[in-house]
Amino acid sequence: MIRYKITCTSSKIRDPACSGSRFFMPEVSFIPQTRIFMILLSSRWRSCLLCFLTIMSLVSFGVAPCPASEDTTLFEQGAHQLVHGNFRQKEAAIAKINATNDPRAEKLLRALLGGKLYRVKKDNNLVYITKKGSRVSITDVLSGKELGTVKKRTLKKITINNKLRSKLREELALLALRSPDPDKRLAAVNKLMSSLSPESAKILEKLITTETNSKVRQGLLTARAIANLRDTDDAKRLQALTELQGNLNPAVKNELTRLLGEEKNKDVRQKAEAVLSSIESKIAFYGLVEKIFFGLSLGSVLVLAAIGLAITFGVIGVINMAHGELIMLGAYT
Repeated sequence: MIRYKITCTSSKIRDPACSGSRFFMPEVSFIPQTRIFMILLSSRWRSCLLCFLTIMSLVSFGVAPCPASEDTTLFEQGAHQLVHGNFRQKEAAIAKINATNDPRAEKLLRALLGGKLYRVKKDNNLVYITKKGSRVSITDVLSGKELGTVKKRTLKKITINNKLRSKLREELALLALRSPDPDKRLAAVNKLMSSLSPESAKILEKLITTETNSKVRQGLLTARAIANLRDTDDAKRLQALTELQGNLNPAVKNELTRLLGEEKNKDVRQKAEAVLSSIESKIAFYGLVEKIFFGLSLGSVLVLAAIGLAITFGVIGVINMAHGELIMLGAYT
């Protein structure tokens, strides 16, 4: 196939019938243009064109990979690792499952912590169990499909140790920190403080940058400092002690007490003693203020009773023996 280019030139022609009028007559010439066509037929340009069309079709039909499918794959890999792995591999699988943001993650981790996660001996399918009399009802973990009732001896429990239990509690608390409810996030932070690890500090750091609630943010900062106290780096522990100065959270005092019982570094130990001393001084001060307030509150009641008794005796000259009962009745009104 040969393409042609049309070029137009003009020539003035006078029409004898119309004096004074002029018009232009185009002169058409056809010039073959084969160079562009040959370029398009070259293998390099043809492959580029095919790649471009392929990419556009993938984008148009939504075939491009999405994060959800990646999360699903990681979840399935973690579940498979729970079935076939040892305790160390199970710990890695728990962290992997929690990091997927898969909606099935929380249910799986809670079932594992509660001892309700089993595998079918026949095909190694991971299932949840629910007791129904002498038999158990099983539900597939990956699909969520109910598989009916079976005898328990056809199943094998996914076992965990104490270290994995602590890891599960930590991961579940971290999972709850993604809740949209600030109260739930705050409760999760307080629960997390008892089972923190040095690895938790990195996750908490990300959560701190996105947290908008001031109370939850303060709790996250405290939790991060406690996690850093369990790090092997002396500089991190010293920085964490500085951040915890004057913090009255009960978990902080417990962690400092634990640290003093195990710490061998002299600088860290001295810093921990100073921080713990400042916290105890602060607690003692607030305790004194509390005692003064309660003393004044109770004293005011006794003063009112004494004034009433004195007025009664001064006016009628008789001691009102029922004065105490009247005060008691007044306390209920």
